[in-house]
Amino acid sequence: MENIMKKHNHVLQSLLVVGLLSTLAIADDEVEVKSSIQIPEHASELNVQKSATIGVEKVVQVLKAAYPNEKIVSISLENEDGNLIYEAEVLQNNLITEVIVDAGNGKILASKIDEEDDDWYKFW
Repeated sequence: MENIMKKHNHVLQSLLVVGLLSTLAIADDEVEVKSSIQIPEHASELNVQKSATIGVEKVVQVLKAAYPNEKIVSISLENEDGNLIYEAEVLQNNLITEVIVDAGNGKILASKIDEEDDDWYKFW
C-alpha cells in the first residue's frame, strides 16, 4: 500500500511540475505593452471603439510601411490589460508575425512571430 502511495505522489508531483512549466512558457510568450490610450480593463465594446483615435485605415498604412511586401491577414482593436491597441497578423516569410500597434498614435509597440500559427500560410 505504501508503494502505491509513493508512486501516486510521484505522478502527482510530475504533473504539477509539467503544469507549472507549461504555465511559465505561456506567460513568457505574452508581450506586455503600454499604449498611449489607457482604458478600464472591463470597458464595453462601444467604449473601446470610441476611444481609438486612429482607424483601421491608418493601421494598414503603418503595417504596409513596416512590412511593404507582406500580406496583412487580420487587424482587430483590443483592450489588452487596459491598453488600447490594434493587434494585427502579417504573413511574413511564410510565418505569421503578430504586430501590436498603438490605437492612439499608430506606433508599432511590439512584434513577434506567432509560433502557434506557423502552418497557417499553407492554406493561402
